[in-house]
Amino acid sequence: VMNCASSCQFIARTFYDPLVVVDSELDWEPYLLESVEPNDDATVFTLTVRDGIEFHDGTPLDADAVMTNINASFTSLLIAAAVKDVARAEDGSILMEKIDDMTFTLQTGFNGDPSNPIPWPLFPYYLGGQAGLMASPTWLAAVDAGEADETQAIGTGPFILQNYAPGDRTTVVRNENYWHVDEDGRQLPFLDEIEFRVIEDSQVRGEALRSGDLDMMATSDSLVVEDFSNDPNFGYVNQDQFSETNYILLNLTKPYLADRDVRCALLQAVDREELLDVVVGGAGTVSN
Repeated sequence: VMNCASSCQFIARTFYDPLVVVDSELDWEPYLLESVEPNDDATVFTLTVRDGIEFHDGTPLDADAVMTNINASFTSLLIAAAVKDVARAEDGSILMEKIDDMTFTLQTGFNGDPSNPIPWPLFPYYLGGQAGLMASPTWLAAVDAGEADETQAIGTGPFILQNYAPGDRTTVVRNENYWHVDEDGRQLPFLDEIEFRVIEDSQVRGEALRSGDLDMMATSDSLVVEDFSNDPNFGYVNQDQFSETNYILLNLTKPYLADRDVRCALLQAVDREELLDVVVGGAGTVSN
């Protein structure tokens, strides 16, 4: 039920870990999984879970836990359409076979049909997105039974969710028993606490950073980025590849916009380079 934009992912991935991660070369690597092994035609995948990991509530991460999450996520309203070619059982659940306590398989099937498998070599990437974020099955069962708060998420991540106030702020604290260390063997995470704040107005957000009320912020407002990029007191990281695309949307309930020829003419009439100059000070790139 989590409808997650990029800003939400920043928060969620502090208390949730994914099954795989995508590295700087855009290759996928196992994370909570020890391995993902496709068969020769990439229609069956064998997933082995990394041993020795627990959720924040002490529930072990094993094949059952991952299978529970996959079945819940892959059949959910938000995600199901993206993984429609994963095979499903007659009851609509994801078709998986448990091999042992830490290993299971799943297979592809065109529109979910297990009798019609299709090659899907890029499937492991989906295990690095929202569909691959793992929640405690004990907590999920308690939520379903009405015995737990669905907003008090429990994962395996480097931080534990302490407080969630929708539209305001979220606080996470260090998971002292996190399973991962850095390349030098130092226990992760390094921070004791992170407070995420929701500040909808990008200009107000920028002023909060400038005043020292924030340590770091994210924004897609090019004018704000340009302002800070020229200030030697601030550093920034600019995502210039695989970034967000901005659109101009036309309301088709207006009679004069219901005509496709009119809309195409408007498209041809717009100087997009000039539009960038006027609206965002020349920052950004015209989409192709």
